[in-house]
Amino acid sequence: MEAIFNRRSIRKYENRPIEREKIEKLLRAAMQAPSAVNQQPWEFLVIEDKEVLKKLAQTSPYSKMVADSAVTFILLSRKEGLLAPGCVPQDMGAASENLLL
Repeated sequence: MEAIFNRRSIRKYENRPIEREKIEKLLRAAMQAPSAVNQQPWEFLVIEDKEVLKKLAQTSPYSKMVADSAVTFILLSRKEGLLAPGCVPQDMGAASENLLL
């Protein structure tokens, strides 16, 4: 409960790289999310390239902070081989919540 009640959003970042171990731990947390019939529809892109981050920041008025981040995770879902395609939004929501927490 502590992680839920003390969660906060950060949109200003220090100019330093994120350790590989921390990135891998976050990805493992996201992949531990429950999914319908264990379909695990998620795929993750980990973006650290500053030029790509600047371009991503221009894709939405809500993504400006991405330009200054050291790393950004993009969550994608597969369409092929799904046993419960109607549950993909819930599966992806669970994965993103684990990542955020």
